[in-house]
Amino acid sequence: MAIADALEAELQSRNIVVEVDRIHCLGLCAKGPNVRFFPGGDWFNEVTVENVTEILDRFEAELNS
Repeated sequence: MAIADALEAELQSRNIVVEVDRIHCLGLCAKGPNVRFFPGGDWFNEVTVENVTEILDRFEAELNS
């Protein structure tokens, strides 16, 4: 929950409007917590709150390319 909260807060601070779905398992639970950009986006495994900025930097770069 803390990761999803951090994602939502950082998205809001960057004025990026996307939906964050909180799903208990994406099929890779052994490698979790997991984050995936959908549709067709990148997967991030073993995510921590500290990874949120880096993940969103990458997401934002992809949006702007």
